[in-house]
Amino acid sequence: MSNMATHTLKISHGTSRARDTDGYPTVTLTDELGRKAKCMGGGYDMFGTVLASWICAAYPERVAKLGERAYYTYKPGQGTIVNRDGLYGVHHDSNDGKTRIDGAVGVSTVERMAREELGLTIKATVNAAGRVTGWTVED
Repeated sequence: MSNMATHTLKISHGTSRARDTDGYPTVTLTDELGRKAKCMGGGYDMFGTVLASWICAAYPERVAKLGERAYYTYKPGQGTIVNRDGLYGVHHDSNDGKTRIDGAVGVSTVERMAREELGLTIKATVNAAGRVTGWTVED
């Protein structure tokens, strides 16, 4: 990513028509380059999930640095270890070295992490009814 890049993220809603998930709600986040993050179902924060997925894809190096402070760390032979002092919503897999942010913890947690831990400026965009329609993210 280049310095001082501004990204425009837009949310769209839909309904799955797949055989096993017909009727499930979907949320898709699309950036100005056409990159997408999608989720489906419910019972968790879908906005947080697509935002976290996009952040992990757009800023993998920054997210990787959060691994040493992860709340959840998977270790082969030991399972998942919880670090209560870690960053809530951050998962690290010591087997493959991958770190991710689990947006199901809530969009406000993901936004805060983007600001405080990743150094991003993030602002929700809302429509006239006050509903979130996306975000602007500045690097």
